[in-house]
Parts: sequence; C-alpha cells; structure tokens
Amino acid sequence: MDVLDFAKTVPNVYIDLSAAFSTLAVRMAVTELPERCLYGSAAPYGEPLLSRQLIEIVSPSNEVSNKILSENILKLIGDKNTKKQKINFYPLFP
Repeated sequence: MDVLDFAKTVPNVYIDLSAAFSTLAVRMAVTELPERCLYGSAAPYGEPLLSRQLIEIVSPSNEVSNKILSENILKLIGDKNTKKQKINFYPLFP
C-alpha cells in the first residue's frame, strides 16, 4: 500500500484509520505500523463504536489496541501525563 510505504519513510506521518474503506487496510496498518495509527471514526458520518470494534478485532493484542485508541494520540499531542496515567480500553469482545 502506498500510504504504508510513505508512512514508513516519513517519521512524522500518522495514519487516521477512519479513512480506511476495507478491514484489510486497517489490519495491514495496525500490524505494520501500530505506533503510527490513530483511532478515528469520521463521526457524525461514521460510527465510533464500529470503528473501535474494528481496531480491537484486527489488533494482534490489547496492548496494540490501547496504543491506537489512546496512547498514540496522547504521545502526539505531548500530554505530560502520558507516562503517569495509562488509559485502558477494555475489549468489547473478550
């Protein structure tokens, strides 16, 4: 995928997963660049719950899901509490 190749070569590029039109694209991004994927839902036109569920289903682990659902954006915006406060998203599908 061109987007993944581009993101791999440019260190300050992040992938907004709400723009993906297939589960395969999300799975590839989550697997290859989990530290650069950001949760998004395209609300009000997209469905936030379905976007979250897709990330949880295609992620190889809960750690990767947490990274995409919260940790990556906190790191990107420079939240000083990121290291002190860990946000855990509990899987909808245990």
